[in-house]
Amino acid sequence: MKIFLILVICISIFYLGVCFSKYYKKKLIFFNNLLNFCEILESQIQFKKITINQIIVENLNLFDFEFKQFLNEYYLKNNYNYSCMFLNSNENLIVKNFFKSLGKFDVKGEINNLKNQQNLLKIKQAEINDKNNKIGVLGTKLGSLCAILVFIILI
Repeated sequence: MKIFLILVICISIFYLGVCFSKYYKKKLIFFNNLLNFCEILESQIQFKKITINQIIVENLNLFDFEFKQFLNEYYLKNNYNYSCMFLNSNENLIVKNFFKSLGKFDVKGEINNLKNQQNLLKIKQAEINDKNNKIGVLGTKLGSLCAILVFIILI
């Protein structure tokens, strides 16, 4: 019984480390999807000259679940209180400001706005990528080491 309890504790510690890594990975994937969305918007607005809602509906299946959910809730359903759980308040504000800036200009103005927003998002993506490489990878390793340490101490 004691060994079973020790194993449950060790597995829980390891799982916490994996969840910590997934947290940073989800942020990185979300911002990658956002940058891909910017590129799609730029090409679709420039060549097809269709509305942003139509572009979102046509390309919704190209993105991961979290970004799809954000597009659906925030932009299509106009739920402006919606926030991603894994983004902090500053990151949520950056994403919401991006979506608030869409659809305010003519075609040329919209493309210039998208390019400016892309530059800001690339800076944030690079910052998140650095954190993912430094801290996110560390989560799984640290969870494994802590689980092994607890196992050794408790036995």
